[in-house]
Amino acid sequence: MTPTKPAKPKELFIALANLAVLAIVAAASTVSIMRLVNHFGPVIGDVIAFGPAAPGAPGMDARIVVARAGTAAGATCVLDLRAMRTSGGSVMIEAMQFEPAIGFRAHWAGGRTGEGETNCGTSAELRLTQPDLVILRMGARRE
Repeated sequence: MTPTKPAKPKELFIALANLAVLAIVAAASTVSIMRLVNHFGPVIGDVIAFGPAAPGAPGMDARIVVARAGTAAGATCVLDLRAMRTSGGSVMIEAMQFEPAIGFRAHWAGGRTGEGETNCGTSAELRLTQPDLVILRMGARRE
């Protein structure tokens, strides 16, 4: 068995310096990714506007069942993008919520959002998820 040499102080310093550089790069990458997520994600005050769609516009058949904010648990209504584009209106993000799940409190103002009893009405407080907002943005009016 060959005896091992103890690490020299210079080798130990180089190893620690490499670890420090790696930690700095990891921290900088994490901060950059967090900023990117915040830049592209929804923020309080964002408005998603709906207006007349061009004939044959894609994504017009999407329907989202959403929870009504400030009502009894289980109270829902439907956001039908075709109806929302026909009647016009907007969704404004008012707050981020962490209970009962991470999501957003938003306000709908405009025409009808669906047919019959599933309609959210001309004004409604809603609880939306991140995927809900992505779908709404895809179906919203492009200016």
